[in-house]
Amino acid sequence: MPIARPKIRAPMWVRLALVEVGCVALGFLHAPSALADDLTLSDAIRLAHEYNEDSEIADKRVEVAEGQVETARAAFLPTLTLGASAQADAREDGRGRNITGSSSLTLRQPLLKPSAIPAYRASKVSLDAAKANGSEDQRAVAFDTSRAFVKAVAADSVVRASQG
Repeated sequence: MPIARPKIRAPMWVRLALVEVGCVALGFLHAPSALADDLTLSDAIRLAHEYNEDSEIADKRVEVAEGQVETARAAFLPTLTLGASAQADAREDGRGRNITGSSSLTLRQPLLKPSAIPAYRASKVSLDAAKANGSEDQRAVAFDTSRAFVKAVAADSVVRASQG
């Protein structure tokens, strides 16, 4: 009695990836021909970057990280504090005034603030990470757009071939 061999099937994502690679190969054969009123792949990617909300979100994350760097850097800068107070009294003082006031102006410059150094370094690392994630988001948008474009070109080729 022969030994039954188990069927080896690739996972679904592997099969889909192979189909997409095939579509990419077929699509790039027809990619110079335009799709939908002369839309090229580079135009589709440019439009995706322009109108995709993920690109805008990535830009905003970089802006937030830059703000965090500025906030952390502020711990090393001097601070100027101005304070004032006034007091009204029903009795007059020796000069005939009912209101007395005082004010203070304080300037502080930290010479060394060791507790702020880790926060500043962490904010710089967060900025670098936000920039890296932004470029990764841009790459993902370009890849997804390319994949959709190639599938559309392949589908358009199939339709044209079926029409004659």
